[in-house]
Amino acid sequence: FVLLGRSGSGKGTQAKLLVERFGNLYHISTGDLFRNLASENTLMSRKVSRILKEGKFPPDDLATALLINSISFKIRDGQGFVLDGYPRTLPQVDVLDEFLEFLEVERDTFFVLIRVSYKEAFRRMMERKRSDDSKDSISSRLDLFRKEVLPVIIRYKKENRLVIINGEQSPLDVHEDIVSKTR
Repeated sequence: FVLLGRSGSGKGTQAKLLVERFGNLYHISTGDLFRNLASENTLMSRKVSRILKEGKFPPDDLATALLINSISFKIRDGQGFVLDGYPRTLPQVDVLDEFLEFLEVERDTFFVLIRVSYKEAFRRMMERKRSDDSKDSISSRLDLFRKEVLPVIIRYKKENRLVIINGEQSPLDVHEDIVSKTR
């Protein structure tokens, strides 16, 4: 599964529910990978920490490197995965397509958009109290969604690869919709 949606749309919640339901899935959140990196005491972590506090996306190459490293070393043979937060840009779509083809899992991968309004995403993010969720960083990330991620969604939609889910219902209803629409 590749989960797409605004920050605050519930991608992480749905990833966890999919892992619980199907068992043989590994959840990879690029946001978690970046937050973990930012918590280290390295040259890279200092830079990533600043980018996250500003509500920006780290560079594509870094996101891709962290993702491919995680898939390469964490996912066992025969195990599936749920991506949360990748791809966020059109160049990342191309890299992901190539990588899924290399792994020979492109036909088994579902691209799911969890659609929520700007207002609902903002409300949810203000309530979750994460260290990188200030009003300014939330607004910045939601604006980046429109500029960077929306073209990704448009591309997947044009290619008939996108399953669209109403994310403004209960988490369990969202989950059931994902499962029923990806069978």
